Amino acid sequence: MNRNFTKEILEFNVDDKISTLNESWQKKERLRFIDTKLFWTGTIRRSEICEAFQIHWTNASKDLTLYQKLAEKNVIYDKNAKIYRTTSEFGSISKSHSLLNLLAYTNLDMPCHGYIPNLLFSVNIPVRQPDTEIVRDILQSAHNESAIEINYRSMANPDGKIRYIYPQTIIFDGLRWHLRAYDESHGDYRDFVLSRIKRTGSTKERNVYPPDAEWHKVSWLEIRPHSKLTDKQKKMIEYDYSMQNSSLKIEVRNATAQYLIRVLNLDTNLEPPRQQIECVNLKEFDSY
Repeated sequence: MNRNFTKEILEFNVDDKISTLNESWQKKERLRFIDTKLFWTGTIRRSEICEAFQIHWTNASKDLTLYQKLAEKNVIYDKNAKIYRTTSEFGSISKSHSLLNLLAYTNLDMPCHGYIPNLLFSVNIPVRQPDTEIVRDILQSAHNESAIEINYRSMANPDGKIRYIYPQTIIFDGLRWHLRAYDESHGDYRDFVLSRIKRTGSTKERNVYPPDAEWHKVSWLEIRPHSKLTDKQKKMIEYDYSMQNSSLKIEVRNATAQYLIRVLNLDTNLEPPRQQIECVNLKEFDSY
């Protein structure tokens, strides 16, 4: 069985005009820095490249010259201010521009965050951090395609209960980490909160178990502005979520639909203005 230890990551080095260059990785990163700085602020100085990457001004000048060759109409040099400015014909040559990427650069303390200092802030939400040694044991079990014994705490068994599981996929829902695994004792696939695994124990050889149908089945969860909002409020929410025809369809694996529903508060009885969207087809996901 294919092991799906996937993770959602921000793509900093996606396929773009810069990635096709026959240049070093370091130079490509500096070119992306230049392009991103120009995209967000409209200007760049040679000194900013030197400071961000700790390079000599001659190397920064070469980077700017190469960038101008790649995008001739993107920038002009203001001799009086000694700064490069974008033109009205500016077109980014990188594909990684989003606020999420920008925030990630900041959180990771990568050099590319230096061009907009102190303007980005991420709320410090408490994330339930699982024990790294337990996660390591689970990853190794998945890699070896073996079952692993866990002592799992739940609301029904807060002291813990011994189970043998076959780990499949680690999932992050924005607040906590989950493990999708085949539960040998129940004979089906279940989700386990990683931070509730008290300890791991012995492993045993792989047994025969069915494929995870709900993981591979994909559905569309449709949301729309809450019906109790005014027409003007609905238009605002449509704009917030980039809705088309007053709704937004979100592709979701059936096995993870419960997390999306919970994050969007679609399973609550909250009224506007606290709840601003509702699910059109929520009943389709009742079993999850």
